[in-house]
Parts: sequence; structure tokens; C-alpha cells
Amino acid sequence: MTVPPGILQDIATWIHEQQEFEAKHGKPAPIHASIRDALCELHALLKPDAIIPPGADLGNTDWISLLFRYKQARHPLTSSAMVFTDEATQDLTHLQRWMSHVTLEEHSEPFPTAVNAGGTLLPPSFGRKKDARQYAAKCAVSWLLDQRRMPAAWLMDQRIASAAAPPPVTSSPQAAKQSTAQVPPTKKQKTATEPSTSSSDHTTPAPPAESTADTPLDPSPAPVPTSTPAIIPASSSSAFGAGEPSVLQEVNETCKKLMIQPPAYKITADEGDPDFFSGHAEFSGAGALLRLPPDVGRVEHVYGGKAYAREAIAGRVLEELRKVLDERLRMYREIFAKLGES
Repeated sequence: MTVPPGILQDIATWIHEQQEFEAKHGKPAPIHASIRDALCELHALLKPDAIIPPGADLGNTDWISLLFRYKQARHPLTSSAMVFTDEATQDLTHLQRWMSHVTLEEHSEPFPTAVNAGGTLLPPSFGRKKDARQYAAKCAVSWLLDQRRMPAAWLMDQRIASAAAPPPVTSSPQAAKQSTAQVPPTKKQKTATEPSTSSSDHTTPAPPAESTADTPLDPSPAPVPTSTPAIIPASSSSAFGAGEPSVLQEVNETCKKLMIQPPAYKITADEGDPDFFSGHAEFSGAGALLRLPPDVGRVEHVYGGKAYAREAIAGRVLEELRKVLDERLRMYREIFAKLGES
């Protein structure tokens, strides 16, 4: 069976136009999604080995945890600093596959870029959404390491943690071949905001939320937090490392200055997606009388364990408590100033 010459000529002309556009503008020409899918399917038929480009092997490193650790150090209170976008597709046998991109504030394009994807139009696809996200995170981490924005020691910390962790229990020979760093995929697309602490990931947690962009990143490893109940009382334990006061401790100290009880942290797993958590803080007694926003500290879709959701809530609560404390101190200064004048 042959293809009419006119079809081949039209395709050749179209390819030439795409190449001219890219040479002139420095980026690929925008194309319709149906054309993109058809091209990827044709490419897979012509070169099946090129579906997964070199470097797509995830190994035993938890790339998502590394990326969240960086985010927590640089942008602890900015949910838009890092966003995962997932896309479902199908392979030639019509089995569902997943592709994922992650966007960082520091980079104009999402990862993986065309360079990461081996020069292809699309990133490699995976049978599990979590693996697709791991690959996107791996590309982002590689760029951060190349730009010296992330300490190389963090990568070593993560590899040591993965090597020391016992393999997960598997229920079938096929499952036994899975990488020890893989965990079940999530059910729906989420905006990622906090690091994972699930036991199957064996993650290395991020540094304290007090870090800023002007503060050097601490390359020392941080301890893995333990799980907490759905309704979590305030405590001084930190999910992001020791050596510095945690955001929970700061909330407690600020509450003492305001002469109120620390809040309770109410956290629940998202329905149908146990890797993500939502929650808020609740004050009682005198704390309930403070002029705080409704649902103070509210966070949505925090990736990882409840300890990380609690830290995220505490960070937002601390902002509001500091506003109240600053206003109260300002009022006291005015009163004392007037007393001194009289």
C-alpha cells in the first residue's frame, strides 16, 4: 500500500514551514493538539525506542521531595512558586499514560523542556502519574543543580536515604519489579505546595520555613517526621528539621505574648487523593476573639503528610498573629507616650 504523492509533498512543505518558524523565532511554532498527537504517534511508530529519551530513568532518588525541599527553603509561603500540571494520554495500544510538567518561578519555561525531552515535542509518558511527576521534578532539580541554586549535598542526602530504606512489600512478581522510590499515582491534578512524607517515598524533608532567598541553603539532612492525627494540637516539633525554632514554636511563643492558647490544627486527607491534605487552624477562648480572617491558616491540596500541612497552616497563622501583635504593641507605645506627656 502506498501514499499518494500529494500527501507526502504537503507534509514535507508543512515540516519546512515549522522549521523556518523555529529558526526565525527561536521556539517551535504553535500547533493544534490533534496534529501534535498524530506526529507523536507517527514518531513512536518510526522510532519506538525514542518514546522514552535518555535520562528518563528515575532511579531510586525521590526527585519530588528534593524539589519540595528547595521550594520550602526559597518560597515557604508562596503556593505559585511550584506547580505541577498533569496530562493524560494513550499509547499505541490505547493504555492510559501520563505526562507531567512542573513550573518554577525561577525559570520561564516549564520542566521538562524540549532539551530534557530529547528534542521531541512532548515529554516522555509513564504508566503512573507519580512517575511522570518524578521525571518533571528530576529535570527541574538537574537545572537547579547546574545553576548552583540547590546544594549538591541535598542530592547525596536523598540517595543515601533511598539506599538505606527497606524495599516496599509487593503483592505480585510484576509489582516486585517496581522501583522502591515509586508510589501510587494521584487521582487528579493538583497544585503542589508542600513536600511528601509518605513512608513509601522515604523522603528527605525540607529545611525550616523561615529560610529566605537571601539566606544560604543549609545542605545538612533533616529528620523524617512522624505521622500525626487528623486533629493536631500545637506542638514544638518541626517537620522541616532541627537546630532552629520551627514555625510551630513561633506560633506558640506569639500566642503567649498575646496571652491566648495556641490553635488546634484540623487537617484531613483530600477525598480520593490521600497524598494531598487540606486544613485550617481553630482558636478557642480569648484567641477566638481576635480579629483574624475566617478559616485562618487555610491551606488546600498540600502534598505529603499531615505534618507538612500543619507546618503550612502554622506559617499562615503566624503571619496573622504577628499583625495582631504589632498592632497591639503600637497601641501600647501610643498609650505610654501620652502618659509621658501628661
